[in-house]
Amino acid sequence: MLAGSKEWNRVREFPWGKIALLFTGTGVLEFFYHALDPIARGHGVDFVRVFAEELTGQWAMLAISPLIAWVTLKFPLRDGGWKRWWPVYVAAGILGGFLCTTIIYGERIAVFAAMGRGLYDYGIMRVRYFMELPAQLTGIATIMIVASYAEHRRLYQEREARIQTLERQVVQAQLETLQMQLQPHFLFNALNAISAIVYEDAAAADRMIGALGDFLRRVLRTDKTLEVPLHEELEMLDLYLCVMRSRFEDKLECTVEAAAEIKDALVPQLILQPLVENALRYAADPETGRIAVAVGARRSGDRVCLEIRDHGRANGHAASGNGVGLKNLAGRLERLYGEDARLQVEHSQGSGTNVLVEVPYHTAPLARAV
Repeated sequence: MLAGSKEWNRVREFPWGKIALLFTGTGVLEFFYHALDPIARGHGVDFVRVFAEELTGQWAMLAISPLIAWVTLKFPLRDGGWKRWWPVYVAAGILGGFLCTTIIYGERIAVFAAMGRGLYDYGIMRVRYFMELPAQLTGIATIMIVASYAEHRRLYQEREARIQTLERQVVQAQLETLQMQLQPHFLFNALNAISAIVYEDAAAADRMIGALGDFLRRVLRTDKTLEVPLHEELEMLDLYLCVMRSRFEDKLECTVEAAAEIKDALVPQLILQPLVENALRYAADPETGRIAVAVGARRSGDRVCLEIRDHGRANGHAASGNGVGLKNLAGRLERLYGEDARLQVEHSQGSGTNVLVEVPYHTAPLARAV
């Protein structure tokens, strides 16, 4: 009945090797106490006998420990269980105590016979059982408390692990929701751009549709990826710029510079596109229609710094960060990195807007993003 129970399987997982060493060590300490006590009183002592008696006493308690642990797990103390199961504990204590004394007697008979000391005299057994019972009950109660505490710790750790897993799943769902929001937002803007020129320049509109198709195929292929290497993000940005260059032609000047040492650093997917899109929307010179945007990526200590600067005449809306793209990006950064990420928007009238994003430098996925 015990072998197949979950409680017995838990008992088998206990570190019995270490527990055996603990009982043995306790027996050695008890030996010193009981061996030195007669010496302190000026009497002689049989060291071998005392040593054998103390070790066999501890090993007998070790022998019944799995059964006591099973009773503790089967009838748990927690959540007020001791009020319900106290008769079981009393019965387990008394029976366990009698069993322990019986095992002690059997061990000592065998050990003393093996040492050539004849038959071990344990006195009148019906008296011995009740004489040893208080000490046995103390040991059994200790085992119950330790086993109950160990089970409480295990359940607490499992509960904490489940909570952490749920938190990661919630963060994952939030990030994927934000990412799914971003993709139709970009698509809506791109289709608007195509519709604006389809009747004026059909060839340019056709190029934009082709570039847009390449971009979307790339996005949909990795739509569940929260982070990508910087070089892949730069490739995505280049596909987006192909769409925009077909629209703006020679009026768009966008430079991209990235340090080679951080090309493998992981960054949130589609982090650059909404920032560049925001810059293109507000950076056009009102007289010439020209747009100048510079994208830079560098490493600063343990941080990856991404910077998008334009030279347009920034207005309050452009710099406030209230657009869908910027709000989306801020939410993703917070959920991915918490306080380890920073999004900063600076602008000055007539000299453009500068957007700085800082994320932790790493080339392996972070635990929060898993």
